[in-house]
Amino acid sequence: FGHNSDFDKDLYLPLHLACMYYASTDVISCLLEKHPISIRVQTPLCHSLPLHLAVQTKCNASVNNSNEDVIMTLLTHYPEASLAKDSKTNQTALEFAIATSSGRAHNATTNDSIIATLRTAPLLLSASKATQSRLQCEHTIRLQGLQQAHGEYVRQLEHNHKLNLSNKIQAQVSLQNSLVEEKDRNILLAEALLKLKEDERNWKAREENQRAYLQQLQDQHKKKLQTQEQEYQSMIDDAVKRVENLQLQLHEAQHAHEQLEDLQSRYEEIEQDCKETAAEIDNKNELIEHLRELLRTKETQIQGLHHQLEKQETAQLAISRMEMKKMQQHSNHLQTA
Repeated sequence: FGHNSDFDKDLYLPLHLACMYYASTDVISCLLEKHPISIRVQTPLCHSLPLHLAVQTKCNASVNNSNEDVIMTLLTHYPEASLAKDSKTNQTALEFAIATSSGRAHNATTNDSIIATLRTAPLLLSASKATQSRLQCEHTIRLQGLQQAHGEYVRQLEHNHKLNLSNKIQAQVSLQNSLVEEKDRNILLAEALLKLKEDERNWKAREENQRAYLQQLQDQHKKKLQTQEQEYQSMIDDAVKRVENLQLQLHEAQHAHEQLEDLQSRYEEIEQDCKETAAEIDNKNELIEHLRELLRTKETQIQGLHHQLEKQETAQLAISRMEMKKMQQHSNHLQTA
């Protein structure tokens, strides 16, 4: 069976080939460790398991190359293989070993040992089933414990999630309330700033109006002063002209008086006229002094008007500065708030 050169080795697993070519127990164990599922895989043609291949190879061997440890290893790892039949012989491994032992006397001892090994399969199978049952029971208990723990963990997670969700909702509501309050404060602050800017514009407009009014007053005062100065200058010019005329008349009078002194005796009437002229000159001098006094009074009034105008300008500027300072302090206070 194992020496047919016509089969395709690529269709067999390494464990199949090891069982067919007298591999040792260590090789079989190593292959099972590397690929445990291969012990359950059947060959593609005869549907033989590794146990069938090992038994068939050892039973058909021409020499005594028996190694029951390989068969025991295969049964230990997969005792259910003892119940399977391959399609070529339609026999189990035990049935094949019994059939082979009756026809070959030179391998009787080997076959007997193989048969004895295969007959332990039910015990191994029972032990395997008991082990599977125990493992399944332990697995069920462990699974129930895990399910309970998972259920408790899920409930705890749901509780924590609800708490976190409630805290997040409360935090979100608190944040929204804070945002609303902050928005209201910002609206009030914006209204206060707008009002402050409006007041500032009003104060600036008022200040511009006051400046324009002060400038208008200054222009009016200047025009008035210029008009008064022109009138006073005209009066002074007239007075000076009159004085010059009077001085000229006085000079003429003096000259006439000198002539009259010489002719006093003969010109009493002229002397009388000269006295009257002197009296008139005195009156003119008094008039000139009065005009000078009036001029000094007007100059004093002009200076007083200038001083009063300067005081008004200084007071108005001080009031404007105080109002601007108050507005600046109020603006700084609002910005600080």
